Amino acid sequence: MTITAARPSSTIETEASFSFAANEDGATFACALDGGAVSACTSPASYTGLGVGSQSFSVQATDKAGNTGAAATHAWAIVAPLPDLYASEFTKFALTVTNRGQAAAGRSILTITSIGAFAVPALESGQSATLSWSICRPGTYSAVFDRTDVVKESDEGNNTAALANTCP
Repeated sequence: MTITAARPSSTIETEASFSFAANEDGATFACALDGGAVSACTSPASYTGLGVGSQSFSVQATDKAGNTGAAATHAWAIVAPLPDLYASEFTKFALTVTNRGQAAAGRSILTITSIGAFAVPALESGQSATLSWSICRPGTYSAVFDRTDVVKESDEGNNTAALANTCP
C-alpha cells in the first residue's frame, strides 16, 4: 500500500486530496481522516473544510482474498495564513506599507529614524496605507515595522527598509 500523492507537511490550504495504490490488482480501499471512522474510498480521496492544526490520513487495502494489509499514513499541519507587512514605496516624505500576506494584519507601529512613529491601520491582504510627513532631514531614514511583534507575520525578515535622503 502506497500513498502516491499527498499534501506537503505544512500548508494553509483547508482541503486535501490523496492518491494511493495497492500492490495487488482489484484491491478495495478504506480511508480514515484524523483517526476517525474508516470508510470505503477510491483514489483519489478528497476532503474539504479542514481546520487549522495537525491532520492525518490513513488508507488500507484489502485484496480479493479478503486480506487487509497495513495502513499507509500521511500526517501534515494546516497553519493559519499570516499577513506580511513591507515597504512597497519609500520616499523622503512618505512610506507606503502593503500587506502582501494571505491574511489581514491588525494595527501596528512603524518607526522611522529622524522622523518618528506612525500608527499603521489594520490592512487586509493586498491592501496598502501611505503614511506621510513634512519634515525633511538629511541622512538615512531607517523604517522598522511592528518592532514589538504585535502582528505575527509570514516573513519577519522584511520588516525594515532604508532610504538615503537629501533635503532640498
